[in-house]
Amino acid sequence: KGPQNYGQILVIRDARDVAVSRYYYTGQKGSTVPLQYVRTKFAEHQTWIRKWTNFAHGLRSARDGALLVVRYEELNANNPVVLRQVHEFLHLDCAAPFEGKYGDHVFEKFAFSKLTQQEEEGGVIGAGVRRGSTKKMRKGQSFGFGEHLRPEDLRKLEAAMRDNILFSNLYWEYYAAQQRRQQQQQQEEPGGR
Repeated sequence: KGPQNYGQILVIRDARDVAVSRYYYTGQKGSTVPLQYVRTKFAEHQTWIRKWTNFAHGLRSARDGALLVVRYEELNANNPVVLRQVHEFLHLDCAAPFEGKYGDHVFEKFAFSKLTQQEEEGGVIGAGVRRGSTKKMRKGQSFGFGEHLRPEDLRKLEAAMRDNILFSNLYWEYYAAQQRRQQQQQQEEPGGR
């Protein structure tokens, strides 16, 4: 395609997970992350998302490219629908159809868990930077923030996210859909509720 025809993939991760991961990545200690630290990271996360969405609107209006917004949690879970969206967005050509056993093989080969293993073995660019580091790494854990926040702080953060127009749209609709999907799966399982 022409030089002006390019796209951007914006991967958005839950702001609470971002804050907790950043806290430990910067060498902080302790089993809980202070509420004020998380609030500061929320503000930074919100600014970052706004900058990228403004950039994306500029791309669209200039007809210079496209934007695909993907949830980090879906990538981390190797959601086949999302992986296919990325595949199609990048206009990747494959000798075999990206379905069935071939698709399953690709998803398994490039799963986040496999990339983590490759990183530990030094097979990922930049992996050596953290070798021997004493920093606590969460290894891309999704939805693990609750283990590192006090329950009362977690309730305050959830209320703040509900009241924030940006986070409300990005997260709460997603969580409602996730909960419906989990409930449906539980009902479909033998002995489900």
